[in-house]
Amino acid sequence: MPREGVVAAARAEERRITLAGFALSAAFLLAAAAAVLLPPAVRLDAWLPLHLALAGAAGVAIGTLLPFFTAALTASAPADRRLRAGAVGFLAVGAALVAMGVAGGLRPMAVAGGITYLVGLAAVGTAAASPFRRSLSSRGRIVLASDAIALGDAIVGVSLATLFLAGQPDVVGAWPRLLPAHAWLNVLGFLSLMIVSTLLHLLPTVLGERIVPHRGITVAVVGVALGAPLVALGEVLGSNLLVRGGAIATFMGSLGLGAYAFSCWERRGHWTTDAGWHRVSSGRLLAGAAWFVLGAAFASGRAIVAGATAAAWALEPLIGPLLVGFVIQILLGSWVHLLPAIGPGDAARHARQRRRLAIAWRLRLVGLNVGAAALTLSLSVAPGAAWADAVTASGLAVLMLAVAGEGIVLLRSALP
Repeated sequence: MPREGVVAAARAEERRITLAGFALSAAFLLAAAAAVLLPPAVRLDAWLPLHLALAGAAGVAIGTLLPFFTAALTASAPADRRLRAGAVGFLAVGAALVAMGVAGGLRPMAVAGGITYLVGLAAVGTAAASPFRRSLSSRGRIVLASDAIALGDAIVGVSLATLFLAGQPDVVGAWPRLLPAHAWLNVLGFLSLMIVSTLLHLLPTVLGERIVPHRGITVAVVGVALGAPLVALGEVLGSNLLVRGGAIATFMGSLGLGAYAFSCWERRGHWTTDAGWHRVSSGRLLAGAAWFVLGAAFASGRAIVAGATAAAWALEPLIGPLLVGFVIQILLGSWVHLLPAIGPGDAARHARQRRRLAIAWRLRLVGLNVGAAALTLSLSVAPGAAWADAVTASGLAVLMLAVAGEGIVLLRSALP
């Protein structure tokens, strides 16, 4: 078979794996929404829904798309399909085992899940790096370095949690100080850096304009790449200087992304077809970039004030802006754009997908951001107050409806 035929067959297999990854990721997100309804003692307050959304939905989505992006960037054939499928499977199984093990008090299951997740991360890194062996341009080196740092953050962060669950004495004894390191590495390191790196290419594509040099690109990548490792190292070494320096770098990186997103919006194209589909995807990506600035400000401000202490991390103020407004929203916006762009099927099927993905797009877009705003207000301004509890409940209800609706629309659109 000619080389072009081999590459085309590999691409078709890649698209099928991508669709399966989308389905798994959407299932995790719907499970996270359902977990909010469980009693607090069962869902461990916010831990279970957030783990399902972040380690499950976001982690599986990154594991699904990263090798596809690197193959497209280098115009090379993707990595072996068995490696790709195995990476997605290990991430999904690992996240599920950790969720069931921790929620059910079954620590051996949770430890097995953590190890499985680490295997998945290693497989994702191998699959993503494979195309660069055949093509390594200057832009490719930047992407490869960024992805390597992000995956390194995740491997260290997941390893710390797995050792804690396994009862490793040194980690258990130092956990109050290692918890901020674990959280920063996973949320403001792995997830944030992967999303920032992806947005640099995806945002101008979604907005219908070319990728052009911009100072915000360098600031965003360097700031986010340096920030979380510095904070984590500072927590381990007890260095206030490193923690505060990393927090400042992260905030500057978020400003760089915000400036780049604004420049993309100013140069945006004007679509004449599929307006709803274009608007919901671009609206989610732009709103997510704005929420990242606010979430990074909250997280960095706390770390700057607290220094190398356990108080350098607090989850509640970040649920609205960083976890919902940024991570989950970018995840949904990426799905909406990529499903008809790289999923299997012909032009007619992709056209049907775009129409389905535009269903009630205003309600879906506004609902998620209203929910994120309500949670930000109630959990960061006056947590525990009666009015704040009412706002939190209302925000969660709106958010669950928006996420559930988005997941149903996405899953329906993925079907023939």
